[in-house]
Amino acid sequence: MARGLIDEPEWDVLRGTATKRAATPLWIMGHSQMEFKAGRRARPRMTMRDVAKGLEHIIHDSTPETILEPSLVILDYLQRMRHDPQDGATRREQMMEAVNMSKDLAVSYGCPVILGVQAGRDVLNRGDKIPTLQDGQETSNIEQSSDASFGCWYPIKSEKEGNRIEGWTVNKNLFFLRLLKQKLGEAPATWALHVDPERRLFANMSNEKGLKL
Repeated sequence: MARGLIDEPEWDVLRGTATKRAATPLWIMGHSQMEFKAGRRARPRMTMRDVAKGLEHIIHDSTPETILEPSLVILDYLQRMRHDPQDGATRREQMMEAVNMSKDLAVSYGCPVILGVQAGRDVLNRGDKIPTLQDGQETSNIEQSSDASFGCWYPIKSEKEGNRIEGWTVNKNLFFLRLLKQKLGEAPATWALHVDPERRLFANMSNEKGLKL
C-alpha cells in the first residue's frame, strides 16, 4: 500500500475486511498502561472470577443488544493468573481450579476459550522441544479438561540458526505446531509453519507468499 502497488481487487478485500473488523468489538481486560502511567501503582493481576464479572459487564452493560454472546475468549496465560483464597491451599490446587473455571466459561458462554499455558523447563533438555500434555507447569488438569490442545515451538529461541530439524532449517520464520489432543478427531499431528513475527502472520512452509491459515 505504501508503494502504491495495490490493485483494485486487493482494495476490495481490504474494504470488506475493514468493515467486518469495525463491526466486531475487541475487548481487552486486565493491565492498563494508561492507568499505570497516571497512578504509578502496581497493576493487580486478575482472578478467574474477575474475568467472569468482566464478561458479564461487557455482555449486559457495554455492548449493543445485537451482540449477546462472546465469539472467543483468550486467557494469557495460566501461570500469571491471581488466585482467590477459596481456589485451594496449594499452588497446584489453585492452578487446577483456574483450568476448571476456564472450562466453565466455555460451557457458560458457548464459545471457544483459548488458555495459554507455559511449559516447564524440562522441554529444553529434549531434542523435540514441542511441549506435550504433561509439560504444563504445575497442573495436570489441562489434559482432562481441554477439548483440544496444541504444543508450540519457535526453534530460533532454543536452537542455533542454521541448524536442521527434521529437514527444516532453523531461522526466524520456522515455527512448529502440534495438535496434541482433539476430542472428536485424530491426534497427534504436526505442522511446520512459516511465521512472519513482524506482521503476526502464519503460513504453510511450502507457500512463501504469506498465505494466512
